[in-house]
Amino acid sequence: MFLNDQELKLRKAEINDRNQIVRLLQKRSFIHQHLGWFSPLEWLGEQPYLVLENQSRISAALACPPDDDGITWLHLFAVTPGMLISRAWKALWPSALEWLEVNTSVQQVNSLVVQDKMIDLLSKSGFQEAYQVVIFVWDAAHAKWPEKTENHFIRDMEREDFLQVYEIDQIAFDPIWRNSLRHIEVAFQEKISASVVIINNRIAGYQISTINPQGGASGPHCG
Repeated sequence: MFLNDQELKLRKAEINDRNQIVRLLQKRSFIHQHLGWFSPLEWLGEQPYLVLENQSRISAALACPPDDDGITWLHLFAVTPGMLISRAWKALWPSALEWLEVNTSVQQVNSLVVQDKMIDLLSKSGFQEAYQVVIFVWDAAHAKWPEKTENHFIRDMEREDFLQVYEIDQIAFDPIWRNSLRHIEVAFQEKISASVVIINNRIAGYQISTINPQGGASGPHCG
């Protein structure tokens, strides 16, 4: 599909677009990226994942494929330097939304944002604020460890625990914050630490922590 007033082509992303999308993410582009366990590249091959091409080069991309449990996040919106962000959004978002309406039963698309420009785009497209996320930082040099008790013990998480961990996740949170089994497996693969707490011979909670150049990220859950 060609768009007016520029030689821009709108199409579905393909697996062999990986290198171009990597380059788009490496440029000084405008990038909205969901803070989930999956990288934007891992959603390639699933839809809706759309790109804008200019002379066979990807200038913008948007991805919001539903997860296995039907929860849908805006995983990626990236625009190359020099291209109007609003122009790219107006080309990509309606097409992605139309794909979801035609091909899925998705009723809600979620977006976790920290950039004012992204908040403005979403607000103008009918998104409404539903939650305010609070980020805590744990400083090992000044933190106080909780007192140990005798009614539980903690051990490393194992793959055989995934189903119980998934069940706890379903109990602990509202639907949009829940992890699917696929998310739990990916998080486990990327872990720097993963453990479960056992009470009365059953898993009662878990945590999975990963690390990145900015620090660590942890997801503790109890049920």
